[in-house]
Amino acid sequence: MLKNGKKIVQRDDLGLVEYHSVNYGGGWGYITYLASFPEYKTPIGGKIKYVCAGNPGGRITHCRFANGGYLQKNKVMVTYYILGQNMKNWKEIHQKVVSFLGTIIVE
Repeated sequence: MLKNGKKIVQRDDLGLVEYHSVNYGGGWGYITYLASFPEYKTPIGGKIKYVCAGNPGGRITHCRFANGGYLQKNKVMVTYYILGQNMKNWKEIHQKVVSFLGTIIVE
């Protein structure tokens, strides 16, 4: 489906909606993922969104948490990167990042 110049793909296998820029050249944001279920949120209730980079017109090489990151409950800004081949595990990776940082950041 095309909407506002972007190809939209429902990725039920990932629990994400995938947005492709029409003229994607491989730079950051040529493919964007947004969590499609309301239960997938950041620790303070924000949306989960990744922007990706990769080969022009093709394979994703890496993704990062969009908008500079997300806030932990203690207001620490967090950003992390995921290899494209590991996006299938984004839920587990996100949960482990949130959990680990919750144990080491002192308020």
